Amino acid sequence: MNGVGQTTMVADFSQSRNDMYWKVYAGADGVVRWIGYDDANWWQNVAKSTAQKVGKVTGRIFTLDYDTNIVTVGEPA
Repeated sequence: MNGVGQTTMVADFSQSRNDMYWKVYAGADGVVRWIGYDDANWWQNVAKSTAQKVGKVTGRIFTLDYDTNIVTVGEPA
């Protein structure tokens, strides 16, 4: 556990040219995916606003640290 109601997992990362992909298998929520683009605009203006995903079944919050590939999983509010 990483605090009250939180766990962590490591996302698989792959890259094709400047397209970047992260994914984790999240049990009932299936595969949770993030997509990015390796340029300054994406890192400075987009990355922070796309780090969180909500599980489609459980409503859990998946937050990706793009630098470490660590996903923090929090319970729904």
